[in-house]
Parts: sequence; C-alpha cells; structure tokens
Amino acid sequence: MLMLMHNGLKDLLLLGDYAPGRNIGFVSLETPLPQGLKKFTQSMNYQVGLQLRREYRHIAMGTRALQFPKEVDTIFVFELYNQHLSILLPLLALQALQGKEVLISLHGNQQFAMSSRIKNLGLMYLRTYLNLFKNLKVVTLELDDSVIPEAYRLPPDSMFVIPHPIMSEVEPKLKPGERIPADRRIKIG
Repeated sequence: MLMLMHNGLKDLLLLGDYAPGRNIGFVSLETPLPQGLKKFTQSMNYQVGLQLRREYRHIAMGTRALQFPKEVDTIFVFELYNQHLSILLPLLALQALQGKEVLISLHGNQQFAMSSRIKNLGLMYLRTYLNLFKNLKVVTLELDDSVIPEAYRLPPDSMFVIPHPIMSEVEPKLKPGERIPADRRIKIG
C-alpha cells in the first residue's frame, strides 16, 4: 500500500490519466554520478563540489530528455534548481521546438529566489524561456501562487498548480495569503 504525504502527489501519479493518449517520459535529478566525477568533486571545497555535481545532474537530465523515442510526446521533469538551468533549459527547449510538451515540476523555487540573487537570476531565465516556448510549462506543487510577490511569479498561461496542503500542528491556522503580526505567539509542533 502506498501512502502519500499530501494529496497533490496523487495528481502526479495520475498524470497519465489526466493526459489520455499521451506518451509521457519522466526525467529527474536522481542520476548516478560517474566515479571519476564523484572523486574529483569530493576532493574540493564541499559547496563547490556540490554545485558541480548538481550541474552534472541537470545536464544529464537534459540529455536523457533528448534520448526519448519519437513516440514520447510529453516530457515531465521532476524538480530542478534555479541556479542550474543554463544548459538544461536549451536542451528542453529543443524538445519543445519539436512539438513535445515539456512539463517542469517546481516546488519552492519562487520562494528560494526571493532570498538568493543566483536563484533569482535562474528564475528570471526560466521565465524568459516560458515566454518564448509555449510548449514549455511548469507544474507547481504550491498552495497558491497569489501569495508570491509579483516579481517572482511565473506567467499564468505557462503554469499548472497542484495544491500542496500544509499539514502540521502550527497554530494559529492561517488562511491562504493571511499574515500574522510579528508580536503574536505561534506554536510549531
């Protein structure tokens, strides 16, 4: 029996049912690293090595997307990092130009962009590609996009929202978009 942490994930599992007659190819960051690259990146500063490993995984994801047979007409990219899109997005755009629909799953990318210049640049780069390529779309695992400041929103016509409910013991319970004063006590856990 499979238990899901939130109901939005069942929508991902049922993606094939939502798109009958479509052949969907999935790619994700879960890519084994070549031993030589792993040893090389472990021999350097941790943060630098980590970023190089992530960049490799993003490039590998894009090249795997290019290897799908012609019968695959939809590519689902399961999550990515804003700061590693420089090579991945052109590879995915090639697929979009061939008429394939490319769905990119995002979770928290807009929020992370608010606090990091490099992640914000990646989000702006993604937004540019979404505006240029109509077959390139994002699937956000978010509660609601309306609470995100305008500067960090993605084009609405390029986005599907799968609600990601927040299940926790946090009190007070807030409605979407509601904020509490800084001096009010909150309970977490």
